[in-house]
Order: sequence, then C-alpha cells, then structure tokens
Amino acid sequence: MSDSEKWTAPSADEAEEIRAADQAQQQADARSVEEMRAAYRFNLQVDVSLRSEDNFFQGFSENISEGGVFIATLAPPATGTVVNLTLTVGDDESVGVQGVVRWIRVNSDGDATGCGVQFTNLSTQAERAISLLLAQSEKDPLFFDV
Repeated sequence: MSDSEKWTAPSADEAEEIRAADQAQQQADARSVEEMRAAYRFNLQVDVSLRSEDNFFQGFSENISEGGVFIATLAPPATGTVVNLTLTVGDDESVGVQGVVRWIRVNSDGDATGCGVQFTNLSTQAERAISLLLAQSEKDPLFFDV
C-alpha cells in the first residue's frame, strides 16, 4: 500500500483546527485589503520623474493618495528601490518627494505597466503640496456599478 492510499480523514479536533486556521486567514486577508486602501485615491495625471541611486525613470501618475502614488511607466524601478520623485503640475509647479517602490503592475503578457510608490520622509512643504493636489483632484468612486 502506497503512502497516498494510507491517508485518513482528519479527526474532529483536527478538522476544527483547520477550519479555525482558514477563518483566521480569511480575516487577515480582509484586513490586509482594507489597510491597503486606508487612504482615498484621487485621479491625478501629471508628469513624474523618478531617480534612484542608479537610474532615471519617466512616467505619469494615474492616481495619488496621502500615502503614495501609482506611476504608469514601461520601465519601473525594482520593488524596494528608494526613489526621489518630482511631480510636475502645470508649466512651472513641481513637488519633490522621496518614496519606496512597493509593487509593480504587469499586464496579462507579464510586461510592466507601472509601479506603486509609498511616500517616505515627507517634508512639511511636500505634505502641504500633496494635500493641495488632492484637494484639486477628482476622487475615485468607492463603489462601481456592476
């Protein structure tokens, strides 16, 4: 008899432990999604330049929140890269901030289409400038028609 034929169903106590673990994981997943969207995202399309220690990247923002920005670019920096961002609004207005690349978006072919950058070490001036950008931007709806 092979090992796969020797499998037995879990005991009642083991089944309860499995159910409790599954439920705890589902609750943790739900909290994680909610925490990721703790701040409202606003539509904001401006030119963005990103400078890392080794490279320069160019793109444009799709949306922004108090905590970070999504940047559409075909050549995003690697996850974990510390970047200096310059958000250019209008002809002469720009905001310089520091951030960390937290995730990369890829399309169905696996090609990069942008990255999510979390703001870090914001100066008071940068916080005010971002707040002003948010106040002038269009808020994404919380719910969508299905």
